[in-house]
Amino acid sequence: MPKFYITTAIDYVNNLPHLGTAYEKIAADAIARYKRIAGFDTRFLMGNDEHSANVEKAAREKAFIAAAKRESHSKPAAHLRVVK
Repeated sequence: MPKFYITTAIDYVNNLPHLGTAYEKIAADAIARYKRIAGFDTRFLMGNDEHSANVEKAAREKAFIAAAKRESHSKPAAHLRVVK
């Protein structure tokens, strides 16, 4: 069985998700699903922030309250409007 690998970009915690973030994840997922149906041994790896401990450390050093920062991002897609 042929192999197929697909990944997505790394999402960083310093910004809110946007349409481009969603598009990338949805497109990569669609491609991975198609390749599986087509008989490929598919590996789909999602990117993630490997430096989150460093981000929190920098926030603490700059006198930000990390818990408040996390709370402000608990609903990161709230700024996106619903299209009917």
